[in-house]
Amino acid sequence: MENLFSKLNFIAPWFLRLGLGVAFIIHGYFKFPLPPAGLIEYFGLSPLLSSVVAISEVGSGILLICLLYTSPSPRDQRGSGLPACGLK
Repeated sequence: MENLFSKLNFIAPWFLRLGLGVAFIIHGYFKFPLPPAGLIEYFGLSPLLSSVVAISEVGSGILLICLLYTSPSPRDQRGSGLPACGLK
């Protein structure tokens, strides 16, 4: 069993980034339509700041997923990853 997990060890960071990206997108998505009334009422934020929070959560999730394949693997000595989302 340990031999199987040691072979899959290199994809663990990718699964972590994918999971975090999806969590950020889902968490931010439920704050739409803008401005999110829940943030304004609960935290007393201004409409502009609460909108920035919602947009940044979704944007962070998208960036985590898009940059998933652009960062090099620790085993990759060349230092180049696969381009994703049009980024080079």
